[in-house]
Amino acid sequence: MEALDGKQGQRYLRVQFANADNPLTFIENFQKENNVKVSEEFRCCVPLLDLLGVPRLELHRCLIDVLRKKLIEEIEKGDPKKLEHLLELVFPSIQVKSIRPVCMEIMKHLPTLPQNYLTMLEDNNQQLLDILPMEVRRQVWQNNLKLFALEINPLIDKYIRNTEELMFSLNFDKQHHFFSKTPRKRRQNEVLQKIVEVIGRSVKLYNTTLQILRTLYFRNAIEHYCTLRLEILMKLHDNDVREILSIDPCYKFVWCLDACLRDGLVDSKRCNELITLMEEAIKESGMPILGDFAIILADPFVVHVLTKTIFNSIQLLYTQELLPRDVPLLHSLLRLLSLGLNAWQMIHRQDFAEIEIDNVVVLQFIPMIMLLMYALNSTGTCPSNVDLSFFSACIYENAIARRIACQYILHLCNKRNLSDLSILLSKLAPVFKNFNTSDNIFLHLLVYQLVLSFLEEHGNDEFYQTVFEEFFLQSENIACTKHMLRLLWFNYRRMAPSNVSIILDYVNSKELDDKFISDVCRSMMKSLEADKLRAKFSERSYSHGSSSTLIDDEFD
Repeated sequence: MEALDGKQGQRYLRVQFANADNPLTFIENFQKENNVKVSEEFRCCVPLLDLLGVPRLELHRCLIDVLRKKLIEEIEKGDPKKLEHLLELVFPSIQVKSIRPVCMEIMKHLPTLPQNYLTMLEDNNQQLLDILPMEVRRQVWQNNLKLFALEINPLIDKYIRNTEELMFSLNFDKQHHFFSKTPRKRRQNEVLQKIVEVIGRSVKLYNTTLQILRTLYFRNAIEHYCTLRLEILMKLHDNDVREILSIDPCYKFVWCLDACLRDGLVDSKRCNELITLMEEAIKESGMPILGDFAIILADPFVVHVLTKTIFNSIQLLYTQELLPRDVPLLHSLLRLLSLGLNAWQMIHRQDFAEIEIDNVVVLQFIPMIMLLMYALNSTGTCPSNVDLSFFSACIYENAIARRIACQYILHLCNKRNLSDLSILLSKLAPVFKNFNTSDNIFLHLLVYQLVLSFLEEHGNDEFYQTVFEEFFLQSENIACTKHMLRLLWFNYRRMAPSNVSIILDYVNSKELDDKFISDVCRSMMKSLEADKLRAKFSERSYSHGSSSTLIDDEFD
């Protein structure tokens, strides 16, 4: 029997037995005081169980288990007022393991736990808080948001860590890449499900989670916090948590956006609906809500779909010989993309106003892209009337132009024309010296397309010069280095060992403090050393006629 703080527990009984003149009289009095009634049937069974060798301790434990089970069954259909009274009696014994399940069950079935119990649970040890039913823990967290932050922050960190591991994955799949999963499939993520379970139906915990995500995004400028903001809301939609859905001004906007992500494009009807929903929410909730819309639109999956749709629209303009300024849909898409690309600056400045789209993008840059499309399709060369220095300046100064240029380069990769790619890819290198959070989208897809489209060319000097020398080795930021190593990892055995060594020496010379980079470099260097040893032993085998078995044994 465990100790009961301030109750008639093990210590109390030991002392009373030691001081009692007649132990049997003490037992009878204890049973009367605590309303313990022993039936005649039980009294008859005890001697028989003694003869069968059943220990009294085991007998009493079995009785406690049966009584506890029956009590829990009664609790499940009990009246809240009676449950509150019962909780008052058993709560002081919550540290007793045999009584704790009863206490937990009572708290679980109470609609609202009285404040005094919440305060006592907050002040108790973390071990007890961890085993409370989720319904009770949510009430404790609502009463003390610091405890909730301690619970939710590790889950958010794990989600971000897992997502970045996928972004920089060294496993190549021809059929799938980071952006190919459907939204519903992404929402099967275990960590996301746990976050939603922790929030439950609590509006207060939901709003606190959004505030934590906003703060973390502001501090770290990691775009995956934006993904999590959107996916939490849509997972609550899947679970039909109307208490939260009804109070989030962004809900209908996100629901419509999720349909666009599912289809992989934003058509004119949904684009107009997104603009309307956003403007209506701003009228109702004020301009600060624009910060939430910007964070949602900064989700890498949203930026990817918007950019892809904009580029498809530009291709349509090219085939139909239309001007960008005459297409309202293109302007709406650019407006949404601009909000997403400027989300961090908006949160940083706390200036909730849309940044006007530079007319240069619509009037000069997009027409230049259309002219390049025509020239490369017809002649395969850059026309003399296209100013590539203006192209470079545009993508350096304007985030929208940068995304459109990146999408065009992915399009050229898909066409499998290395000479066309070499015209523009080198112009991007200076831009990538200053890393933007949305650059990971392009870099991940660029590596995927280069592996998929130019697999046979990876050993060519032209490919090495175009992709590595003129782009990756000129782009001095850690994300570019990591994606360059991904590309190298997939194909370094096809490349000249001297070129691989140049790249690895360049990476090592930068002395970057990153586990991914150091691990990949170490693995490739070991593999290259092993290849050299194999080649060396093969030469010896050929010249001396030694058996391959001996060579393999010596190498091992």
